[in-house]
Amino acid sequence: MAILGFIYEGPRPQQYPFYFAFTLVLFLQLLHILLYREFLTSLLVDIILLIGSGLSCFLMYVKGECDFSRFQVQGPYEVGYKEFRTKVLDNEVSVFYPVDKDVYYSQIKYNNAFQQRHGEKNLKGLGNASAKNMGRQVRLPLFMLKYQQFIKMDVVENAEVASDFIIKIADQNGNLNNDLCKPLIPIIFSHGLSSNRNWNSATYRNLASHGYIVFAIDHRDETSHYTEGADGKEIYYNNSWHSHDLQQRTKQLEIRKQEMIALIDQICDSDSLVNNELRFEGNIRIDASKLIAAGHSFGAMTSLRPHKQMKGSKLFQLQIPGSLLSNNLFLNKHTLSKFQFLSCPLKHLLVYANSGMVHEVR
Repeated sequence: MAILGFIYEGPRPQQYPFYFAFTLVLFLQLLHILLYREFLTSLLVDIILLIGSGLSCFLMYVKGECDFSRFQVQGPYEVGYKEFRTKVLDNEVSVFYPVDKDVYYSQIKYNNAFQQRHGEKNLKGLGNASAKNMGRQVRLPLFMLKYQQFIKMDVVENAEVASDFIIKIADQNGNLNNDLCKPLIPIIFSHGLSSNRNWNSATYRNLASHGYIVFAIDHRDETSHYTEGADGKEIYYNNSWHSHDLQQRTKQLEIRKQEMIALIDQICDSDSLVNNELRFEGNIRIDASKLIAAGHSFGAMTSLRPHKQMKGSKLFQLQIPGSLLSNNLFLNKHTLSKFQFLSCPLKHLLVYANSGMVHEVR
């Protein structure tokens, strides 16, 4: 990202102190691994990064922040919000979708959706996830997390879908013509360890503003900081496992895969979903043939799992998350051949880096 910044924006002196500190820590880590075969975890690393970050913040205050105006993240629509539960495995799902600007501005002041949907229970789960070293149960005092309870996502809860996506024109026989309106393209997003379905809401919002409908699922494998079942069963983040416990994470990936497949099946029955779970007003078309799987961190690994079980029965487009870019794979038209392991057609690729930028390769 630093190299891209230099190419598109030129040198940014505000970031030099942090880059220097990060490079120094990276060198110390490599040296420590070579000498002692383990990662360096010490107060020295924290101090170096703190000094570098502090100097960069000071320079940003003096010189101003970086200008990202050339990157148009926001699309032509504003965004609405709904939520439902999956039929088979009872996962909570948040839905972000495009709405008209006039509807948004007339309702956002009094109908802005909260990010944390379960109040104090979410805070307790965040406390479980706050330990610096995973593998032991540690919890921050809840008053330190209280502000999280009041964060809003700048999306209108239960707003009408943007008029461009509502089927209004009938053919000669009086039947509504699906081809004369825009379809909503679905994206399923899987959260990472200790996160939850709304934790990446800024990314969902940006995607929905471009005409996508984003389904963000809460996994019930004790990786969400809090979720609950329809019967009220509480499921908190389990911090008793180490973050790199391969055996446990593999079991959780299997749970997540089944949950993703259940949600995919429900989205593919789009008429039932629109009428029963989402309850949109008007006739809406969700184009399940262009389904996209996405995720962040552990959710990125999850998004790669369902394709093996789909067996080509559905067109399953793949989003390659930023965590996989560390393999030095340069994605362009010529590298699409590297994804022939997929059991279904791949028409185009969405590359999602952790910065929140989305790039499309056709």
